[in-house]
Amino acid sequence: VIVPFDGHYIKADYEAEIEHFVKFPQENERNQYFKSEAAFNFTDLYIKMNENLTHTSSRSGTTFTERIPRLENEAETALGYRWNRFTLEGGYGNFYRSFDTSAQKHLNYGTNEWSSTLFMDLTAKTKIFVDYDFTTYDYFKDDSRDGMGHQISGGMEGTLFPKTTLYW
Repeated sequence: VIVPFDGHYIKADYEAEIEHFVKFPQENERNQYFKSEAAFNFTDLYIKMNENLTHTSSRSGTTFTERIPRLENEAETALGYRWNRFTLEGGYGNFYRSFDTSAQKHLNYGTNEWSSTLFMDLTAKTKIFVDYDFTTYDYFKDDSRDGMGHQISGGMEGTLFPKTTLYW
């Protein structure tokens, strides 16, 4: 569902995935996914928010060899300001993973990420950017696994030619 209004929008999506196996009923599973997003665009200022909530035991996209039920919640927000050819964006993101089974409870963790990005428009449809992220990792039941990370990246995004879009 998308609700647009005055250059802004709010979006929500729900998906239920039911896996039912006749020969291997122990592999039966239900996975649920909820996604929401909002964007508010003003003259020189914008705000973006999104949240993904997942209750699953799917192995897809993981290194798990067996089904492990878990809840994952990811929320991100960003605030940006455009000035001449530059855009400065700051953001915050939070991720939380909670395992449903007691054998994995000690692996429950959360992350907090603060980010800042500076964009510069090269052309009407192409820009370069530099990005800095600071992330903390918190394992709730095992402080020895806690940590932090710094990441600096840069690149170019946009349309160089009429039928070519570049994300580098």
